[in-house]
Amino acid sequence: MKFGLKSIGSIVTAISMMTMAVGARADETPDVRLFNKFTTALQGKTIAFVPMSYGMFLTDGWAHVMKEEAARLGMKFVTRDPNWSTTAQSQAVQALIQEKPDVLVIHNLNVQLLARQIRQAQQAGIYVVQLNLVSNQISDAYVGADYRRVGREIAADLVEACSPQKGKSGKISIVQGELTNAASLQELGGAMEIFEKHPEIKIVSNQAGDYDANKSRDITQTALQQNPDLCGVYDFFDVMALGAAQAIKAAGQQGKVLLYTTGGGQRMACDSWDAGMFDRYWDTHTLQQGQDLMTTISLILQSGQKPGAVEMAVYTPVSVWTKENYSRSLCYDLPNQ
Repeated sequence: MKFGLKSIGSIVTAISMMTMAVGARADETPDVRLFNKFTTALQGKTIAFVPMSYGMFLTDGWAHVMKEEAARLGMKFVTRDPNWSTTAQSQAVQALIQEKPDVLVIHNLNVQLLARQIRQAQQAGIYVVQLNLVSNQISDAYVGADYRRVGREIAADLVEACSPQKGKSGKISIVQGELTNAASLQELGGAMEIFEKHPEIKIVSNQAGDYDANKSRDITQTALQQNPDLCGVYDFFDVMALGAAQAIKAAGQQGKVLLYTTGGGQRMACDSWDAGMFDRYWDTHTLQQGQDLMTTISLILQSGQKPGAVEMAVYTPVSVWTKENYSRSLCYDLPNQ
């Protein structure tokens, strides 16, 4: 076989370039190797986020962190706002499956709504991460609070504070979130594990406020009217709990009837605490959850595993505000808000 000078020159050049490339890989230091793998896995990838709705401190906070981190890592961030509509959320997720982002982050309106679509997304090669609200279908990862533990802790605190042995009535009112919402179901399940062991505690009202402050106010108002010696109210979410706080204040019971709630630690929570509305606050740390979410996404993309191959959970920290440890520095503000 004969080669012309031009062909031989091309072959020599190609071999030389291959040798240089092999040499570069051989000389690659561990830190450079890790960084290159990290960069290759993340740059140019797309994260899609479908919350329950925007306009909440929680979802706005998560989206802020995702957008900022995606830009830093060379990733694309897209989002859809279903505005509390189950139909719109389902349609948004279905449309995104067709668009094939690399990672789909969902904040489930209820435990069953997106179960089928989680499987569809994984089968289409999309990683699925459930944020703070898990569904009946396990995905590649769950990132959020352990709400059963939160429920147990709040119930145990109320048992201690409202015990008849301390001269209290033992009467508690519960204002749940939405009946098919994962956090609400888990909190109630955890709380009842404790309350059922303490017959001296009486649950005089246990209703769903649907995360609506007006409903929470009405439920609490009725509970106070029917039970003038009510000891405490366990309201499942701080924005909703503002309604319960209004009812307690209108009844002249602020500082007498305890109000325990949960939330993400936004500035409104500090304002409410300073106004004497809350007596205990379980802070799920929204911005830290956003950071934990992005770390989880980074690890999933670097893992090399196919979507659906693993099931993992990252239970994020929860802290309790008390009169002893409270500070306005515990709360956060978002830029331009």
